[in-house]
Amino acid sequence: FHRLPISSDSGVARGVVELADGSVVVVGDAQDADDATNRHGAIWELLADSDSFGSDNWTTRASNDLPRDSYTELWTIEEWNDTVYIFGRTEVDNRRPAGAWTLNLDE
Repeated sequence: FHRLPISSDSGVARGVVELADGSVVVVGDAQDADDATNRHGAIWELLADSDSFGSDNWTTRASNDLPRDSYTELWTIEEWNDTVYIFGRTEVDNRRPAGAWTLNLDE
């Protein structure tokens, strides 16, 4: 059992995938502390050799390809043909259309 470093009132995990290297990546979103209507897409990674209990096993990760400065919900994540895709929605021109992004985890 591995707890994500989020609480029930500040964030939610929505999708999970195990990558070919054995690590696990979870996507979801976290509520803005200053604005309850604003959410930011979030990515967490559990390294393959992390087998003990606790939230310190998870690393919060970022991707240059994902929006960071506006409302974002990440719904699900899939690995296909050696590429990782994230599906969700983000605010564009005062609308929140669905979108898909490829994920390249920062080193």
